[in-house]
Amino acid sequence: YENKYRLLQSTTDPQNFKIFMNFSFPAEVVFFYITNLQTFRNWNTEVDEIAVKTLIASENTAILYLKIKAFSRIYRPRDFVFLRHAFRRSSDIYLIDKSIENVNYPPFLTIVRGKLETVWGFLPNADNTECLLVIDCKLDHQGYINEDQNTNLSVQYLKKLLNIQSYIVQKSFKKEDSLNGMFDVGPPPAQ
Repeated sequence: YENKYRLLQSTTDPQNFKIFMNFSFPAEVVFFYITNLQTFRNWNTEVDEIAVKTLIASENTAILYLKIKAFSRIYRPRDFVFLRHAFRRSSDIYLIDKSIENVNYPPFLTIVRGKLETVWGFLPNADNTECLLVIDCKLDHQGYINEDQNTNLSVQYLKKLLNIQSYIVQKSFKKEDSLNGMFDVGPPPAQ
């Protein structure tokens, strides 16, 4: 893992990607910054807007809206409406994202509605001082002439996710009041 990350593309489905990232932080810290929508755009510069449309806190579930900036004058911005669910299994934390159709959030005429399916796995080491983040992602930006355009835009967007590592390092130098976020997955199990 040179530079503490690896981005892989499926040979059978070019829209399917896997990312592996190592962090020198507990899984809960990495989870907090990934799910903290107030700071999301600080480390992912491709995102124009991200918002919670509906939060079902008792179920650790939310409907989110994500808008990605236009890549050029030719390609319009893309947006996604998706269901996000968070849960803990043993000491591992997971996020599941899946695009949905929702009559309350119809597509815009000037923005292309894309689709995504993502599983985020926050896998801590035995003493939870480090975390391996595994992301299995399928992105479909819709409306492109060929598969290569769609793939290239997916790669460009996913590479911006790698900025989270340096962002967390920078934030670690400042004392945070709390790591309370949108989801409560509970503490890790006692050893």
